[in-house]
Amino acid sequence: MPSSSEFNDMLNAALQGSGVACTAIFLFGLLAASILYSQGKSVGRSLQFAVFVVMLGLFFPAIFGVATYVAYGSTTAFMENAEKADGVVVRLVESRMSEGGFGYAAVIEFTPVGGRKTEFRDNSEVCNPPCKKVGERVKVLYNREDPTDVRVDSLTSNWTWTGVLGLLTVVFLAIMSGVIWHAYRTDKYSLIFEELLDLI
Repeated sequence: MPSSSEFNDMLNAALQGSGVACTAIFLFGLLAASILYSQGKSVGRSLQFAVFVVMLGLFFPAIFGVATYVAYGSTTAFMENAEKADGVVVRLVESRMSEGGFGYAAVIEFTPVGGRKTEFRDNSEVCNPPCKKVGERVKVLYNREDPTDVRVDSLTSNWTWTGVLGLLTVVFLAIMSGVIWHAYRTDKYSLIFEELLDLI
């Protein structure tokens, strides 16, 4: 659970990213309308294509783009202000896997500077068979002000969500770019959903 300051940082990042995304969508829509109008299309047809195909189509990848920006900013901010510590796996607990079924998550013990031994469950890796063994040593990162805000210092733990959201952004951008291009080439100005169904 993010602290109030972390939540405010994420909210500010989301607002900033949304502002940039909306500006970019508007400019692309304006460009599309200008191109069609210069080709002899009416103002109404040009605006219809710009709004219902280009701008609406870019809305979907923009959502994932903003989410990627927020996830990247949140992870970067955490890592810049985090303390490092040595941890050890003290036990394994059964946990539900994201793809279904059950696996094992590691419970890790570490000692923050000036504090007492603390345990946390590493939900970034739930595997069957277990990804980690009891007694295995790992590096952890924790919030100086709140040692319960902790994670394993690994590529998987730190960057999984940023990577997944970034990939979804690229995939949706590629799909919607193809749909927009198809609508332009076939001289269609209907809703983006209809153009997508045409391709399917």
